[in-house]
Amino acid sequence: MRAELYAVLAEALAEPPAWLAAAGRAWPLHVAVQGCAASSAAAQQALPALGQVSAEPGAARRARYARLFEGTNGPPRFWLYESAAQTGRILGPQTAAVAALYRAAGVAPALGAEPPDHAAIELAFLAHLAGQAAADPSETAGWRAAERQFLQQHGAWLIALGRGLAADGDAVYAPIGALLADWLSEDLTPGPSPARRGEDLTPGPSPARRGEDLTPGSSPARRGEDLTPGPSPARRGEDLTPGPSPARRGEDLTPGPSPARRGEKLLPVVARAEGCSLCGFCVQVCPTYALRMDEDVQETRLLLDPVACTGCGKCVRTCDPRALRMRPPDPPILGGGSGEGESSPQDWGGRGAVLRRSPRAVCPACGEPTVSQAELAYVAAQLGDHPAWLDYCLACRPEYVGG
Repeated sequence: MRAELYAVLAEALAEPPAWLAAAGRAWPLHVAVQGCAASSAAAQQALPALGQVSAEPGAARRARYARLFEGTNGPPRFWLYESAAQTGRILGPQTAAVAALYRAAGVAPALGAEPPDHAAIELAFLAHLAGQAAADPSETAGWRAAERQFLQQHGAWLIALGRGLAADGDAVYAPIGALLADWLSEDLTPGPSPARRGEDLTPGPSPARRGEDLTPGSSPARRGEDLTPGPSPARRGEDLTPGPSPARRGEDLTPGPSPARRGEKLLPVVARAEGCSLCGFCVQVCPTYALRMDEDVQETRLLLDPVACTGCGKCVRTCDPRALRMRPPDPPILGGGSGEGESSPQDWGGRGAVLRRSPRAVCPACGEPTVSQAELAYVAAQLGDHPAWLDYCLACRPEYVGG
């Protein structure tokens, strides 16, 4: 039931599901809390408040969600993105950090889902870890350690979100927030931190189980109910940097005459190859799909379709290491996308302009290609060292890496 509780908490903080319009006693969240109450003081404490929530039309529930989580003329009352909650900016360092942990555990959000540091995605990841712990008793300790490690690194902001919602007093989201804060705080209490013990976040599940989807509603503990989270900003065509304009925030807008005054369109280039990890966030936010990732057995490439690109600059504002810049398409910029200096939109790779390329790393056990060397170096930098397990593919990692 722990996995189920995480999963329905994830649903509750995504776009309001249909079940949220019912009275609290009819919620699957209430059922999950009841199932955990015998072993959890937090669950016991949450039951009365959840049971007192009255039913109301779905539109009224949606209005509550909008009041709390969607800003109209400014930032929302509560951010649902870890990066925004901590820095005021969507798609910041925290986004890349949780994405790296998901990849290390062999899972990833579905294409088109919210960014990986959305509260619902992080809770769905915790549901995945808890589900794996319940599925294989021989590996329960390792999966629970991985769960606690994730909470040690990323649970504080979720607890703060829950406490904020509880203090806000909304009749629906206050009891959900109180449960979120108390449940995660309780889960953090037992045992020493895995990070302090040097444990790995990837205890050895089979490759098949490692390929599961992180989108809320797809956890193995789910009952098969469909959750359709609200469209991500990229799918709505909205900007991912709400609040003050990039110029006021000090971000780079490529000084010089505007494209309108010069009568030409600016296109993105990778100005600092060493800063681009080929993370793909720029691809995710591109409203015209002008950017895309291309990969074969030898290398990974970031490609641009100059015709489809509108020069909106969303990719530049999304790029946290500021590896991307907007430049005029002429004269061509030297560097050829090889990783040396700048790449040019005129560096054609047959399938588009190659903005960045990196050779793929090779598993030392089976010889199969894994991720790009650029991404591998980035993940190692985020972890603070280069652990041995990082070099192995997901299939070989459990067999060749101890722990």
